[in-house]
Amino acid sequence: MEALHDNRILSYEVDASQHRIVLRTRSEVGDTVDVAFDGVQGYLFERDTLGSVIYSLDEMPIEAWLEANATQLDDGRSDAWPGPWNESLDSVRSYLESRQSRVFVISSSYGLRGWVLASECRTEKSGGNVAV
Repeated sequence: MEALHDNRILSYEVDASQHRIVLRTRSEVGDTVDVAFDGVQGYLFERDTLGSVIYSLDEMPIEAWLEANATQLDDGRSDAWPGPWNESLDSVRSYLESRQSRVFVISSSYGLRGWVLASECRTEKSGGNVAV
């Protein structure tokens, strides 16, 4: 994946109809790098500071993510968050596996952090792209 360490988040767009999220970032040398998530099934972004800086973007195994987020998933169940398929941890696991979803975790040096459940993540810089 394109190195994103210390990239500043300029904006992000959530396109619910296309199940797509794009983070637009800028590197320390001024390059614009978009991080595109396709096949999005759910996400959580928190603590955005309108100047957030990425520390890393890593993939996490679904089972580890379920364990780390069991309480949040339980709390979100009554609101059908992160999706109506959140009836139990087993139903979440089955749903994500049936759609070949992956978990991408955004860690920050400053500000926004969270995760995205998506089938694909890639970076796009100056017209090129690299799949993750």
